[in-house]
Amino acid sequence: MTQKLPNFEDIPVIALGRTDSTNAEGHRRAEAGAAHGTLLWATEQTAGRGRRGREWISKPGNLYASLVLRPDCEAKRATQIAFVAALAVSGFHAEYFSEAKR
Repeated sequence: MTQKLPNFEDIPVIALGRTDSTNAEGHRRAEAGAAHGTLLWATEQTAGRGRRGREWISKPGNLYASLVLRPDCEAKRATQIAFVAALAVSGFHAEYFSEAKR
């Protein structure tokens, strides 16, 4: 199955600056009708949550982002998206930002 890449000019990007949590803001915006693919990014998070609900404080100076996704699949399969995305980001980082590439 071949999928077309989205037209990135049509993807909403919302710069939050300082926020409680990009994930929490993503949930709020999704409930308010945010479009599939909406990207929220912040320079700082004050009340993020990590795995198993662990506290996640994100100081300024890094990339903190969440996507609003509305996948056309069952919930069980949709939960795998975060794992696959993490692998993709890790691979991209290793390829383009590793010490050996500098």
